[in-house]
Amino acid sequence: MDCEMNTFLNPSSEHLSCFLLFLMYKLIVLASLMLSNIALQAQEDSLSKNLLREVLVQSTWADGQTPMTYKSLTKKDLQQSDFGQDIPYLLQSTPSVVVTSDAGTGIGYTGIRIRGTDPSRINVTINGIPYNDSESQSVYWVDIYDIFGSTESIQIQRGVGTSTNGAGAFGASINLNTNQLQDKPYGEALASIGSFNTQRRTVRWGTGMLKNNICFEGRWSHSTSNGYVDRAQADLRSHDIGVTWILPKASLRFNIISGDERTYQSWYGLPAQYLDTKRTYNAAGTEKTDTPYKNQVDDYFQKHFQLIHNQQFTSKWSSSIALHLTRGYGFYEEYKAAQTLKQYGLPDLYMKNDTITTTDLARRRWLNNWFYGGVYGFKYEGNKLKLTLGGGYNYYKGQHYGEVIWGQFLPSIAENGYRWYDNEATKSDFNTYAKANYKLKEQLSAFADMQIRSVNYTFLGKDRNGKNLTQSDKQTFFNPKFGFNYLINNKLSSYISYAVAQREPNRNDYVNSTIDSRPKSEKLQNVELGLRGKTKRWDFGANYYYMYYKNQLALSGKINDIGDYTRINIASSYRMGIEIDANTLIYKGLHWTGNLTLSQNKIKTFDEYIDDWTTGEQIKITHQNTDLALSPNVIGASNLTYKKTFQGNKHLSATFAMKYVGKQYIDNSSDKIAALPAYFQHDLRFNFLTENAKYGDIDLGLLISNIFNNNIISNAWTYRYKPGFDPTSSDPYSVNGSTTGIYNQIGYFPQAFRNVTASLRLRFD
Repeated sequence: MDCEMNTFLNPSSEHLSCFLLFLMYKLIVLASLMLSNIALQAQEDSLSKNLLREVLVQSTWADGQTPMTYKSLTKKDLQQSDFGQDIPYLLQSTPSVVVTSDAGTGIGYTGIRIRGTDPSRINVTINGIPYNDSESQSVYWVDIYDIFGSTESIQIQRGVGTSTNGAGAFGASINLNTNQLQDKPYGEALASIGSFNTQRRTVRWGTGMLKNNICFEGRWSHSTSNGYVDRAQADLRSHDIGVTWILPKASLRFNIISGDERTYQSWYGLPAQYLDTKRTYNAAGTEKTDTPYKNQVDDYFQKHFQLIHNQQFTSKWSSSIALHLTRGYGFYEEYKAAQTLKQYGLPDLYMKNDTITTTDLARRRWLNNWFYGGVYGFKYEGNKLKLTLGGGYNYYKGQHYGEVIWGQFLPSIAENGYRWYDNEATKSDFNTYAKANYKLKEQLSAFADMQIRSVNYTFLGKDRNGKNLTQSDKQTFFNPKFGFNYLINNKLSSYISYAVAQREPNRNDYVNSTIDSRPKSEKLQNVELGLRGKTKRWDFGANYYYMYYKNQLALSGKINDIGDYTRINIASSYRMGIEIDANTLIYKGLHWTGNLTLSQNKIKTFDEYIDDWTTGEQIKITHQNTDLALSPNVIGASNLTYKKTFQGNKHLSATFAMKYVGKQYIDNSSDKIAALPAYFQHDLRFNFLTENAKYGDIDLGLLISNIFNNNIISNAWTYRYKPGFDPTSSDPYSVNGSTTGIYNQIGYFPQAFRNVTASLRLRFD
């Protein structure tokens, strides 16, 4: 293998990069030889290729007999909603989902909350392989832009869900399948243009199943946008390549999923005082006098390698084994004014009899990481018993370092990229689980799922004096799940389940604390009780959930023993609600889908700490029965679609989509000054499809988002303090709090007013 491929990796890790790629190559060859041998020795009749069409680690997905709350979607379900926005925006019409975008458009940095659960608590897998960042435990969709272009199906499990690989699912999980094969050759080109100079170009292709039972597929995507927020530009590129080999009883799939993003930072939030006058203001880069700093950007590259082997041993026994490697490399750059030299480990400078203690500078904070491992699942499907044995081992190695690339008084140091910090972290994650679904009676089945998960994290932390010391922490969790599924009749079923999830703190919780002040792991106990039904005209589900948290981690404003703000464990909190999800054919061509969530999300007792600048101490305020942050009590969605077919091959559809998000609080205090008002979003979508067997399909789309120009604020942050003076004249983030002498700094994330996107899709089969 040509080691020049390492140019897309880390040039400083040339030998390691080549070795890992060479090892992956050898594994492919070895697995291919093994598969050939298995196929030749098979004694039973060949099974249909359709058994292996989805080259997928299926052990993490739920099915109709699983007593969990979930929503499964196909590409067809979502394709007409695809106008270039990230996966969260394609899922915003599903139950209990709230989405947000830093740039205000759904392109660039986006986030998703499910039942109020933040992205770091939502487990994401791609083909059964973990995607969450190992240290922050969060998900960055921007790094794999347009992954939906390669996705064939998605399953969202709300609550704890079934056992999965990677970061602990602590309220929801999202599973993507990119591997469903197509027998016939195809080509697809998609282009769109819209408000804020948004442009998108996507090409997909596939050879179909060739004579040697090999299939090749690929996708290339590129999108650019200026963003709704000032300077919130995004330049996003990605490509996927898949090669699949189908044998009589086995399949082998090799995926390369690559993403490269460069976005101007827009994560500072809009100053509270500018909400009505400068709604698109962006503070990023403004520490530079005259004009904002041009390169205040986030620049990150990520590449995923997946080798997935499915084997059908008999009509009842099958397996799925996957090896994976993820390479990530990038930085965010920022201009910083009046920086103290000492905080960068530099001595004071003496120039023309003056002592220089501060300087303006530009710096980059780098992340250079590797993530690799394997996951597996063995399945048995009998008449009464379905059994899955699965798990995986994953290893992460991340290097964190900062470089000064320019300094007002540091020409020689900055020229060579001076590093003021450099540390490395490693983390291993092992889990194994056994799932069983047993039919007790014709209508009643029992479900059990037992998981053991162990993590070992080594990092550079701090002692009581703030000195850096290498530390490590090892935690082992046992996560049991039980439930029953009852088939009431051929149209209606019910289920009940109890599940436990536990998870370790994230990187910031560890590195910004000492062993003495380090927070404990979190524990969630989840009860789900639901109904699922389907008739000729209706498809519906209704469920009740109760999620009880012990030691849930949350910001309180408290300063720990080394002077840092870190999350603390809240002893007792819960989420409780009812979710209703339905769709129906109202009349010929008129179809409706909708959902509603009514919930309570409470902390029983919570101590908030407010900085008192006049004394240097902290003010403690005890709250009772407050709302969990960013957890609205009401969430609803409604899509009304009319479809008309004429001349046999022409199809017109129009969809009026509505989303409602109730009032929510920015923090856990339930202070009225820290509340985001409820909002409606209304979108109108048109699609016109012409099917032509000779020349291919032509699909024209038009999306009008937020058609009524509603003022949507989907996210925000806040900091409460007592300054001893009125800061509002000099700090646009500061506003008067509800308590005398207390002020709030608030940064809002406003979403775009009315905007339009038009698309053209060409498909050839």
